[in-house]
Amino acid sequence: LGGAVLYTKTYSNKFKLKGGLYYNREFWGNYIMPLLGFEWKASKNIYCWGLLPNSTTVDVSFNKLHTGFAYRGIEESYSESYNSYFHDREGHVKLYLNYYLINQKQKIGIVLLAEGGQSVSRLYEFKASTSDNISKYHPAENYFIRIGVAVRLITRGDFKLWPSQPI
Repeated sequence: LGGAVLYTKTYSNKFKLKGGLYYNREFWGNYIMPLLGFEWKASKNIYCWGLLPNSTTVDVSFNKLHTGFAYRGIEESYSESYNSYFHDREGHVKLYLNYYLINQKQKIGIVLLAEGGQSVSRLYEFKASTSDNISKYHPAENYFIRIGVAVRLITRGDFKLWPSQPI
């Protein structure tokens, strides 16, 4: 069981500030996280947004090409059996390049994606049902490269090759 409450205060058509709280019942216990978000159109071509502490993006657009910096925090837990779990926590810092193959009148488009970065703050925890001990492992930080294709469904009427959320 979980959920989030988020309040948005619009200061101008270029800046919004958000605050809230996230709760989820994980296998390892109650997870409560305060949220601080923002959306900022710094200029015609620069758009920044995030919901801290789990994500932030600085996007620079050149017509159909978008490039920028992003951080994604990942937190997951899996139950292996009754009273045992695996908990994964890590972050990804990356540079990305997105190219939109889209006709403005269509409601669907293709995005070519390329990104590269590094994992940060990795922590894996495991608790077996036969023990009260929690095993912790800090794997080495690693680099990654991703190349892909995504389909983007356009639901916003004001979409002008400026993503409201990262893909």
